[in-house]
Amino acid sequence: MDTYESTQLSGMIPDNNQTALARVMEIIKHVDSDSLSEMPKDRFLDGWLSISFLFPGLHPDELLTDGSDNIIEIDNAEHDTEIDKRLITPCYEQSGWPVILSAVVDEAYRRNANDSLTDAELYCYEAAMAGILYRDTVSSQD
Repeated sequence: MDTYESTQLSGMIPDNNQTALARVMEIIKHVDSDSLSEMPKDRFLDGWLSISFLFPGLHPDELLTDGSDNIIEIDNAEHDTEIDKRLITPCYEQSGWPVILSAVVDEAYRRNANDSLTDAELYCYEAAMAGILYRDTVSSQD
């Protein structure tokens, strides 16, 4: 299978959806317990890169596109039952970001502002590309 190699972050980028989802679920546990700011950088970055891997169309700068904070519910009757429903709905109408992940975006910006998360880590396009290539390869094998 073709993979997308990053020069800086390749060791932290998940190599499949299952790994990425497990990492995102760990970060959500910290959202739920209001302990996101206490996550060690490497664990936070694992989750953050996994969000980009799973949701390559979401950009942190667009969380509240044009100031729109309208929240919508999506009929997700056919969603993968292994995925926490909150990763699908509710979401912000304009950006598509799941509401549950807004605290993660805020934390990423907070860490970036205090220099504990680099710009390359904040805007982790390598993880998004890896996710796209992974799913393209899996779907072409079906």
